[in-house]
Amino acid sequence: AFVSELSSSLARAHEEAVSGDKNSDANSLASKLRKFAASFAFNLAPVSVNNSDVKVRQATLLWEAFVHDATRKLAINLSSSPQSMHGRSSTAYLAALAAEGGLPTLRKVLDVSLPRLLDLLSKHNDSSSADDEKMAAAIRGVAAFMSSCYVALNMWERDNRGVQ
Repeated sequence: AFVSELSSSLARAHEEAVSGDKNSDANSLASKLRKFAASFAFNLAPVSVNNSDVKVRQATLLWEAFVHDATRKLAINLSSSPQSMHGRSSTAYLAALAAEGGLPTLRKVLDVSLPRLLDLLSKHNDSSSADDEKMAAAIRGVAAFMSSCYVALNMWERDNRGVQ
C-alpha cells in the first residue's frame, strides 16, 4: 500500500509542479520528480521472471504496485483528453517513467498507454477540425513514447555493453 501511495503522490506532485507557476523552480521540481520516479521504478524492476528468490518476488510485487497503478491511473487522461493539462502532465510523467525505469517499465507503460493514443488517432474524422488539438496532443504523446524507447534501449545497450 505504501508503494502504491508513493506512486500516486509522486504523480500528483508532478502534475501540481507542471500546472503551477511556469517558473524554473516548478519545472525543475517536475523534472526531479520524473527522475526520482523513474529511478525508483528502475531499482524495483523485475530482474528475472523465473527467479524463485523471495526477495526478487517481493521486489516484483513492489514494482507492480509502483508502476502498474500509476500507469493505469494516468493513462485514462491520455484517452480522454491528451491536450488538457492533465493529459500533457500524464504524458510527460509516463514517458519519463518509460524512458528511464528499465525495460519492464517501458513495456508496461507502452502496453497501457500507446493503444489509448493510437485508438484516438484511428477514430479521427478528417472532416472535423474541432479535435485537431486533441489529435496533435495524441501525436505528440506517441512521439514522446517513441523517444522513451530510444532512451531506454540506449541505456540498456550502455549497461549491457551492446547486443552480444
